[in-house]
Amino acid sequence: MAGYSQLSESAVRNFVSRFGQRVSSLIADSPHPPINVNTWGDGFFFGFNHVEHAGCFALDLRDLVVNTDWTQFELPQDLNIRIAVHAGPVYVTFDPVSRQSTFAGAHVVRAARIEPVTRRGEIFATEEFAALSAAEEVTGFNCDFIGTTELSKQYGSFRLYSLTRHRSPPG
Repeated sequence: MAGYSQLSESAVRNFVSRFGQRVSSLIADSPHPPINVNTWGDGFFFGFNHVEHAGCFALDLRDLVVNTDWTQFELPQDLNIRIAVHAGPVYVTFDPVSRQSTFAGAHVVRAARIEPVTRRGEIFATEEFAALSAAEEVTGFNCDFIGTTELSKQYGSFRLYSLTRHRSPPG
């Protein structure tokens, strides 16, 4: 969440309850819900079996955030989100600390390194995500190349794409 670190203590309480409830409702009502969910304060991790489900859910989540008047929940009007999506092999494992199933592996980390360079209110995708989306002929969104970008924490440079709702070609 962009701007989370500037929230007051009471706003954090509102964020956890009000924002969290809206995301929970989005998951419950989604035709493409995640198969795994995890939260870390202002960070959210969603795992999916299909790239089309991940992309469509990411767009729905982004739209929820940018189209909500957050002042009605005593949160800043400029509350916004940065979303990164990636596709790759992961390990499903049991976390003995949380006592829950979770995903692990290098590909889980990739999206976390992209999120900080993502512009507010946008969704950035990796080349792997874009390639798999094209190979599977997804219809719910487009992946448009935006360039090679240096990721956070000296993770390296990667070719990134902007994920947007599907638009029909002109004509």
